[in-house]
Amino acid sequence: VFTCNPQHFWMPIEHNKFLEQADYTFTVLRTPFDRVISEYNYFFFRHNFTTFLQKYFRTIKYLQTKMLLGTVINLSPNIITAKDRLSKLAFVGLTEYPKTTVCLFYKMFGGYPGEFDFLNTRPQTGKYNISDYLQYKEYINEIEKPDIELYEFGKTLFFERIKKYDVQIVD
Repeated sequence: VFTCNPQHFWMPIEHNKFLEQADYTFTVLRTPFDRVISEYNYFFFRHNFTTFLQKYFRTIKYLQTKMLLGTVINLSPNIITAKDRLSKLAFVGLTEYPKTTVCLFYKMFGGYPGEFDFLNTRPQTGKYNISDYLQYKEYINEIEKPDIELYEFGKTLFFERIKKYDVQIVD
């Protein structure tokens, strides 16, 4: 049994339960910029969320890091602990490599991917275009430094495992 923590759900790993959950917990990381924009638009289009963009960006800062630390409180994140926890997860994938993530998952845990594993079950709805938000990229990257550092660390783990399990990059 695997526990999945999708980005649009607040499911932080509680500190006291982390060690017992790490062997069967996995995550698929997204670049912090893409995650922030996607999350904003999720609330904006589905829930008529109208808060000012920059206020919203500050409210949800370093969410990936906080989730790994088991908190959603806006404290300064302990990036060393977050990286340590990420390295102990059973699996780390990347949304920018969806097919390779699926292949690595099956290589690590057995079985073979089916056609459904490669379907885009949540395609872009066309309601927003990521390029409309490029003007905020520098601002988001500034406030998301812990998540960027965590993402880059996760990306390193991903590519180390690609090499270790001899998986070809197919994206």
